[in-house]
Amino acid sequence: MISTLPPRAADGIAAQLGQLPDGTLPDVGTGVLLDVAYDPWPSRIAEAWRSRGGVVVPGLEMLLYQAVEQIRLFSGADVTADVIDVMCDSVGLPRRV
Repeated sequence: MISTLPPRAADGIAAQLGQLPDGTLPDVGTGVLLDVAYDPWPSRIAEAWRSRGGVVVPGLEMLLYQAVEQIRLFSGADVTADVIDVMCDSVGLPRRV
């Protein structure tokens, strides 16, 4: 799922998600939520998704990979995995390459 809602706009959805009985949303446990919010972080929808066993990708990670693509477009050079690792380390994100 992708959430592009502004800060706190999904709080009501998060509350409803937290009240559903286990097994109501079987795809959450194997699903990924890309929550483009980055302040406040974690958002309530991200917390609710994670608490039900889902994987959450934060908005900061999306911004990092947008920066990688912008560097490639502006410079014409590819960004190496080592550079991406350093970028991830510098902002506390997991290494994924």
